[in-house]
Amino acid sequence: MKEWLLKTEDGKYHYYRDDMDCCPKYVEKIEIPEDAIEARLNVSGGINFVNDKNCFMNTVTNGRWVKYTSINSKNADKLVWDRKAHQTGDDSVVGADFFTEKKHSHYFKDVSNLLEIDVYRVLKLFDVTDPCIQHAVKKLLCAGGRGVKDVDKDVHEAIDSLLRYEEMRKEDEVNS
Repeated sequence: MKEWLLKTEDGKYHYYRDDMDCCPKYVEKIEIPEDAIEARLNVSGGINFVNDKNCFMNTVTNGRWVKYTSINSKNADKLVWDRKAHQTGDDSVVGADFFTEKKHSHYFKDVSNLLEIDVYRVLKLFDVTDPCIQHAVKKLLCAGGRGVKDVDKDVHEAIDSLLRYEEMRKEDEVNS
């Protein structure tokens, strides 16, 4: 499976894999080499990929790993992606401050490959499959914001959906 760094118009880099649902709009797409453990933005604006053998790869090296002559040049480059952080889920956004410890990590989802998010994407990311709960969440997230109903009306309709959810669960228990 191929992995990419996508540079968006705002200059940020976003991680993307071929199997991801959505790809942000980008101005540059850079394939991440299989052995890369980091991507660093060098002083000339290019990306240096680094492996665990103190080697780097960029467009100048034509896809070959080259030993760093000075470890200082590696440290001077700005980190824009880190494989270990991505694998452990620590990077919600690729960039300078993407190492954040999350106390309740199950509340966070990686959306670095998205430019926008809507109610339906939230439901999918959190695997909300029951239609009653989906309806209630949608009502609560947009309560009073659609211009049709006020906050109280939307909240009451969300409560009605959740009560129906409970009724259906009880019916299912009785019928099983």
